[in-house]
Amino acid sequence: MKRRYRSILLRVALLSFVLYSAVKIIGLQIEIYQKRETVREIEQQIEQQQLRNAALQDMLDEGMSEEMVKKIAREKLGLLGADERIFINVTGD
Repeated sequence: MKRRYRSILLRVALLSFVLYSAVKIIGLQIEIYQKRETVREIEQQIEQQQLRNAALQDMLDEGMSEEMVKKIAREKLGLLGADERIFINVTGD
C-alpha cells in the first residue's frame, strides 16, 4: 500500500514538473518572439535614421544653397525675407 502511494505521488510530482516546465517554456518562447519583434522595429528605426543622416551629410558636404537656408530660417526660426509680409487672420477661420 505504501509503495503504491509513493508511486502515485511520484507520478503526480513528475507530471506537475512536466506541466510546469511546458508552461514555462511556452512563456519564454512568447517572450522571445516579442523581443525579436522589438529588435526588428528598432532596426527599422536605425535604418531610417541612417538614411536621414546620410542625406544631412550630403547637404553638409555639398554646402547649403541659399534656398535651403531660407527654408530652414522660415520653418525653424520663423524669419521672413525683406520683401515678405505676414498676414494674421483675426476672424479665427
